[in-house]
Amino acid sequence: MMTTNLIPLTLTLIILLTVFYVLSNSSLLCALKQGTVHSRYWWLVFGLCLGCLLLIMAVFGIPLPLFLLLLYGLKACELLHFPEPGQRNWSAVNLNFLLIAAIYLITLGVLALCQGGSVPSVLSDPLLRPVSLILLLVLNGGMDLFLSRFSQHMLELKTDFRSEEARLFVQFTALSVTFVLLDSAACLFDLPALLVSLFLIGSNALLLLMVGLFIHQLSIIREEAHLETEYALLESSRSRQIRRTEALRDSAYRDALTGAHSRLYAEDYLARLLGQGSPFALAYIDLDGLKGINDAYGHLAGDRYLQDFVQALAQSLRSEDILARVGGDEFMVLFPDTSAPAAHTILSKARARLAAQSRSDWPLSFSFGVDGALKGADKSIEALIHTADQAMYADKQNRRAKEAT
Repeated sequence: MMTTNLIPLTLTLIILLTVFYVLSNSSLLCALKQGTVHSRYWWLVFGLCLGCLLLIMAVFGIPLPLFLLLLYGLKACELLHFPEPGQRNWSAVNLNFLLIAAIYLITLGVLALCQGGSVPSVLSDPLLRPVSLILLLVLNGGMDLFLSRFSQHMLELKTDFRSEEARLFVQFTALSVTFVLLDSAACLFDLPALLVSLFLIGSNALLLLMVGLFIHQLSIIREEAHLETEYALLESSRSRQIRRTEALRDSAYRDALTGAHSRLYAEDYLARLLGQGSPFALAYIDLDGLKGINDAYGHLAGDRYLQDFVQALAQSLRSEDILARVGGDEFMVLFPDTSAPAAHTILSKARARLAAQSRSDWPLSFSFGVDGALKGADKSIEALIHTADQAMYADKQNRRAKEAT
């Protein structure tokens, strides 16, 4: 008698919880920003269909696989809310149904064990069957409310479905739904009660564990992809910074007007040669006619004269020799692995060649002085430059004296 009196109460709870589930499901879809419903009466139709299914199951009882299949069909209808139905939406429906169905089967198995009977006996009991449906609705509605609180995180997960791992996850959820439906078919056969209960509990618990591990792995992959993207951005920024640094260093090591090396580069290179103890020669050069060209033709002509000189002299030097502009009309040449007399010979020939190629109004003439350092020589940069500079002035005076006579 008591059981009969509780049946109307359980049916009333089922109706109320159906309304609760519809509202919680609406809250979840709104939190996920899933567009406008296609019909203004959607929730009413959906609630009535779900309520009818649950009441039919509670009052009359229908085979468990059929009930779960119809429940899955109702959840699939929720795709009408998605503006762009696709595999990520199917995955959401599959995952939602999978969690509910698996936990429902576990609940049936636990009720059967507690009752000391079988799962079919639980489903045939006029009180336990509605109670199991009440648990199903509470679980489903509570889960939707819980997920709606983490809607932003779920929206971020949706972008993952372009990856291969996410496509595999979609296929995994579809296979899992099939597994749950087949799993429920065990209740249709005359099997040992304890075996069926333990099978439903164990298999579905394992399935939920696998789903959790899969989702966890997807989150790890997503995080790694995010880190890889951040790393790529950092590498791109680092490459740009390196290029800017190289450009700044090149501008510091190159004379902007002539393209020759700068005084800074020449002195750094000279310090490197001295540090290595390598033999080399250093020449200090001064152009003879730059002031006259500036006075007669202007500074633009003087700039052109400097450029012509650097281009012409570079053709007479070796590829390993360093030509640097150290002042307005003063240059320095470093000759690695070369003695001072050999460097003097090279520049003398270069001067003769430039004089022969010069135009009458712009003679490419220069004076120079050379100093050298033998292997392992203990000389300073200042001493080398000073000696070569003094030799250059001596050369200039001698050439002027010859021209005067």
